[in-house]
Amino acid sequence: MKGGVDVLAHAPDNPKGIDTALLRALIERNIALIPTLKMFANTVTTDESYLKPIYAEVRQFHELGGQLLFGTDVGYMTDYRTEGEFQGLQQSGLGVQDVLRMLSTAPAQRFKVDTEVGTVAVGKRADLVVLDGDPERDITAFARVRYTIRNGRVLYSRP
Repeated sequence: MKGGVDVLAHAPDNPKGIDTALLRALIERNIALIPTLKMFANTVTTDESYLKPIYAEVRQFHELGGQLLFGTDVGYMTDYRTEGEFQGLQQSGLGVQDVLRMLSTAPAQRFKVDTEVGTVAVGKRADLVVLDGDPERDITAFARVRYTIRNGRVLYSRP
């Protein structure tokens, strides 16, 4: 923390020493967390007794007001699907609005992108992602992008 870290690339996978005081210290220093939960479940173990403490850390960090971002630094995995990450976030107690914030307004805020990014409102830019499904019913719908629209133009359309 004293070394100038801005973002932690994964939740700690060993709960030893991870307590409320440490999480509060991270938050006070404005350190964001990219949980990278899929990595643990895909490359370490699917054992719930190993994963539950990691989910609990993410949950507590979020409940204390810590900023969560969506992403990964794991370049060695060849499975680029994001469903597992969304499921892990749900296991951590995050809801659809929390995940949506991780994908939109939180990165805009963290990286100081102008306020035109991350919200949908009259007079704002027409940059949208249209999903094929309702994340309220199935959190993995965030992974099923149907269209990506930027400045009112369709940049991507899933066949």
